[in-house]
Amino acid sequence: MTGLHFSTILKTYTWAANSLRARGIGFVASESDAELIAGSTGGKELPPIHMAILPYVVIVVLKLALANAMSASDSICTAMGAGIIVLILTNYKYLKGHIVQDFVNGWLSSINPLLLTAALMGFAAVVKICPGFEYFMKFAMLMADKMNPYISAVIVTNVFSGITGASLSGTQIFCSTMADQFMALGTVNAQALYKVVGMAAMGMDTLPHCPTFVMEAQVCGVTTKESYPYVMVMTVITPIVLALVAAGMAIVGLI
Repeated sequence: MTGLHFSTILKTYTWAANSLRARGIGFVASESDAELIAGSTGGKELPPIHMAILPYVVIVVLKLALANAMSASDSICTAMGAGIIVLILTNYKYLKGHIVQDFVNGWLSSINPLLLTAALMGFAAVVKICPGFEYFMKFAMLMADKMNPYISAVIVTNVFSGITGASLSGTQIFCSTMADQFMALGTVNAQALYKVVGMAAMGMDTLPHCPTFVMEAQVCGVTTKESYPYVMVMTVITPIVLALVAAGMAIVGLI
């Protein structure tokens, strides 16, 4: 089923690409993209690829090594701090002369993602204390009683993600408000529920009001009308289908 689904998506995208190409519509490089494509580095000497990816390797390895030694946030901050130090030490000669400007540019480019994440987490907290949320929780538990709880979890998590526009918030709301109630049913495997919810959260989180999609459309210079049909197929329909497949596997005990 999954193979058939991906095969259909591939054929759809191939047809769409050929159709757009026949109409003269395709990728148009921006000024900065054109410089990169042409091989221009703006006069800067760039490090070799292994030196460029070394800080990322340090971050990933250190995060995994510290997973059981400290909290998630502390381990992430420690790993990223170590990665920054490694980046400066191993690439200083490539940063020399413009290191301050590079740090300022990096800091400025990180503000929007940080504020976006904070806003989404805050919005999730607001949703949980709204009076209407209690009615939705009762409806969700009614679905879990009347139908299979894994299928109910797919529906509920997708609704949460759709409301907040973020899979992270959808997962957070479900796990903090409903996971215990689902487990209390006695027919739910915790590991299977975790996998199903993780897939389901990535479905309706990419509706047109999703902040990430809005930012990507702005960066790429496309309109919602032009780009969203293709985004919907890959980031809405596909995760929902895979979540339902996972729910079916959980029902029969395969996960």
